[in-house]
Amino acid sequence: MFTFLYGLRFRLFLLLGLALLPLLGLTLRTASAQRELAAAQAKAEALRMTRLVVSNQNTLTAGGHHLLTALAQLPEIRSGDPAGCSALLAELLKQYPGYTNLGVAALNGDLLCSAIPTSGPINYADREWFQRVLQTRNFVVGEYVIGRITGKAPLPLAYPVMNEAGELNFVVFA
Repeated sequence: MFTFLYGLRFRLFLLLGLALLPLLGLTLRTASAQRELAAAQAKAEALRMTRLVVSNQNTLTAGGHHLLTALAQLPEIRSGDPAGCSALLAELLKQYPGYTNLGVAALNGDLLCSAIPTSGPINYADREWFQRVLQTRNFVVGEYVIGRITGKAPLPLAYPVMNEAGELNFVVFA
């Protein structure tokens, strides 16, 4: 009944199987090592890309901070004149195409002027970035939010416009 176990053919297959067993083990170990290497390379690449994005974001944020600080000092912005302010911001937006809009809001959140013309009144009092500028009286980087004028999802930047007495007058944003 088990005579095939004693045959020459079985012994040859057994010998061949035993000879191939280390090769199978080596193949599995090599495949495992390659998977680990690929995973490590993917992790390193993701970390590199994340650092690059953070670096770019920091550069853009710093540039926005400088731009808003400069805008807050301009007489057209400080006066609160909607026509002069909008004309200036529209001209500046052409030179800074990386921004979706530039604008100034009153302390109650009402939009005073914007580089992009609006069809009606707009209020930012409920926006997190606007409330934080009122609280901190400092430069603020907001969270991504759908813009009320452009319909795009920019990263809002805002800066307080102070008067000569050091009181908050307006909020300039990009």
